[in-house]
Amino acid sequence: MRFSSGFPFVVFACSLVFVASCGQSREPNEMMPDQPNTGAACNDSQPCTGGLACAAGDFVPGGYCTTICDSSACPEGSTCNSDFGAAICLVNCESAGECREGYQCFHGSCRVNCVGDEDCGEGSVCGAAGLCREPECTSNEQCQEGFQCVAGGMCEDASVVHGEGEACTASEPCSVGLVCLMASEGGTCAKECANAAACDSFDLVCAAVPVDPNGDSVADNVDTACLPITTSGALVGGACDSDSECDARLCLNNECVVPCREAGDCLAGQSCVPRERPSVPGAFYGCGFPALSGTGVEYLDIPLGTETIPSGLLGSEVHFAVPDDAVSITLMGKPVGESSTSVGFVEVIDPTRASVFDLVMIYDYIDQPVRWFPDGNGGMISMLIPNSTPDRIALRNGRYTTRLSLLGADAGSLDVQMSVRVKRAPGGDMTTGTLDLNIFLVTPDLNASSAGANSRLQDAIEVLRDIYETTGISIGTINYVDVTSTERSIYSVIDSADSAGSELDRMFELSAGQTNNALNIFLVHRIDAESGRESGITLGIAGGIPGAGNVHGTNHSGVAVSFSEELLGSGFNSSRLIAQIMAHEMGHYLGLFHNSESGRACGSGEIPSSSNPCAPFAGGDVLSDTTHADMTNLMYWSEMDNFSLSAGQGFVMRRSPLVH
Repeated sequence: MRFSSGFPFVVFACSLVFVASCGQSREPNEMMPDQPNTGAACNDSQPCTGGLACAAGDFVPGGYCTTICDSSACPEGSTCNSDFGAAICLVNCESAGECREGYQCFHGSCRVNCVGDEDCGEGSVCGAAGLCREPECTSNEQCQEGFQCVAGGMCEDASVVHGEGEACTASEPCSVGLVCLMASEGGTCAKECANAAACDSFDLVCAAVPVDPNGDSVADNVDTACLPITTSGALVGGACDSDSECDARLCLNNECVVPCREAGDCLAGQSCVPRERPSVPGAFYGCGFPALSGTGVEYLDIPLGTETIPSGLLGSEVHFAVPDDAVSITLMGKPVGESSTSVGFVEVIDPTRASVFDLVMIYDYIDQPVRWFPDGNGGMISMLIPNSTPDRIALRNGRYTTRLSLLGADAGSLDVQMSVRVKRAPGGDMTTGTLDLNIFLVTPDLNASSAGANSRLQDAIEVLRDIYETTGISIGTINYVDVTSTERSIYSVIDSADSAGSELDRMFELSAGQTNNALNIFLVHRIDAESGRESGITLGIAGGIPGAGNVHGTNHSGVAVSFSEELLGSGFNSSRLIAQIMAHEMGHYLGLFHNSESGRACGSGEIPSSSNPCAPFAGGDVLSDTTHADMTNLMYWSEMDNFSLSAGQGFVMRRSPLVH
């Protein structure tokens, strides 16, 4: 448990748990409901009492009831302790026997066993078996003449103490601030470190290494030391199968791991958390991810900062990492301020350094494992990874790289806010999910008070439920949203298609007041076909493939669906058609392309042009289990009484950050 400034701060209000801490501590069922139970075990079904919060985590065995405090704020039987930087209440003890396994009695309080010196408080050290102790020395000056302070805070005969780079053993230790490497790691004294910056050399890397303080040739603990960098190895977050493939010599769960002092030492998205080497006791602080707190879907939102994209040039490479329980990644870029300049993802590279998306190849009509097309009207962009099935792409944990570029000949540069939303679930998979909806009532036929009783709409929603349940997705909470009379008069009939500054764009921006994780559906009276469309009437439009995730208020934040009775008819058949339009456009927003486009599919090697019109990429989506020209599929380009979805389409839809 580490609370010191600059280290992972354990937030007791939500993410940590300490099991009943002392042998004589009070169990929750022995206490009055309003009495504080400092140090007791706690979890979701066994909460803390007396206003205390439950701290929990991988290195906090079983849960610990406590609270932030000052010198006089702790309940009886506990003491305010500031050894960790933040003052917290710890239950009192006098001997080790009063604290349960996994905890120690130190400085009069039961506390979790230590990982590093910082866990013991200023001036104390973390000794063998994770037990804190007072050091005999912290510098050579504190030892008597002829003795020298060695690693671990003990004074030893200076004649047997060794310096950096010199050979060492348990009986001939290293000077303080150095680590004695095991014979397998060189058997010499190396500089101790908490992160790469402490090594202060491009030729050295901070690595978590096994150590043998008692000299029995068996690794008894883990320490962190500066070692020569393995230049051919992968960087933090890179894919690996063995320690030798990482520059820091440690591969955990097929991902290269480095020690850290704080999250800033890691990739965007990672935290500085306790890590363990397999088959070696003890732990160290390394880059990784907090464990999931429950059994359902959780989200990791990663801000990537604002990138200035120069005209005619590529933006900088941006790196981030995702955990092994990731279900999907949604990349997002939002221009700062009003701009009609289009921004595009140029490339996405996975932890194996394989390209999963390359814009140049898309322009050359070479399909990608992740399909994404540039949007010509500016504003928000988003990409869903994966938006194809595992036969095309494997979502790997670790380090990803992406970069942006401006599209078109617009002069100047553009600032773009970049972010990633990682959807996590146990095992990195989900076979079912829930999709909530915000239904904006732009059509004059409905308002929020009448929508729930409108049979035409409610029958459509029931059909929509049936369609999506075939993919394991349930329609959850539906929130009906009224617009103003002025907004209804402007947007009830959308007379332009999706283009920069269009009515459609401005209408989607009406979702700005929403804060829930829901898909926005705008029921309009009618959508007039844009000039130049092939023929027919536009029944619905999606704000993107995929849409802007859970981000509201952008020019792509929703789907538009026609509701006109004159256009779609009345009765149940009308409801089925409305449901089909909603389900189809929602499918686009969740990441699906048409299984068949309206034009002729290009043949092998054919390039579409004005003189040779054809639909590239075989005229269909990227999925292997959808059939081109299957008019029964919901994602066929035209309304044909088509309601079916394939297993692959369901897989993609469940990856959307909107499905939880």
